[in-house]
Amino acid sequence: IGRYYEFQKGATGGLERRTSVARWRILELLRERLLARALKSEMAAQQLESLVAEVAAKDRDPYSAVEELMKVSGKQ
Repeated sequence: IGRYYEFQKGATGGLERRTSVARWRILELLRERLLARALKSEMAAQQLESLVAEVAAKDRDPYSAVEELMKVSGKQ
């Protein structure tokens, strides 16, 4: 088992896979934290509901809704 572990540790493919997994984990944590920060205030939660209604009614596109939420969360 020890030799196999050392082989895997030194293998280039293993490093590439670990790098890919590490990148994915960091990005997922970042998404989670940014979303939590953006929606932590009552105002942001209310703004989200308003924007959801606008997007559902096709009065606004989802991209501009996200931009609006980013502006609101940046002011907190």
